[in-house]
Amino acid sequence: MFWCPCFAENAVVNDTHKEETIPILVDEIEMAFLEINASRLDVSIKRYKELKHVCQGHTDILYKLHNEGYSMNMHGLECIILRELAHRQYTQDRHR
Repeated sequence: MFWCPCFAENAVVNDTHKEETIPILVDEIEMAFLEINASRLDVSIKRYKELKHVCQGHTDILYKLHNEGYSMNMHGLECIILRELAHRQYTQDRHR
């Protein structure tokens, strides 16, 4: 396995991110990486937070990544984010 923490460690902390949340998210991302036995992890804090927003939490992320056979890399995350956003839009349009 390959763990690349450089994206998380070099995350820019601004007004919207508190410094204490970054280590917590780094730990959560690393846990997810180990749980799905991913071969590669190169995801930014910002992208992981967006993934958490479109999914229903940490467990849902793991479920979707595992079921789709994705590693936690940008391609796998982007596919899930785009699919979840498209599904939300479809659901909203149906209820109008």
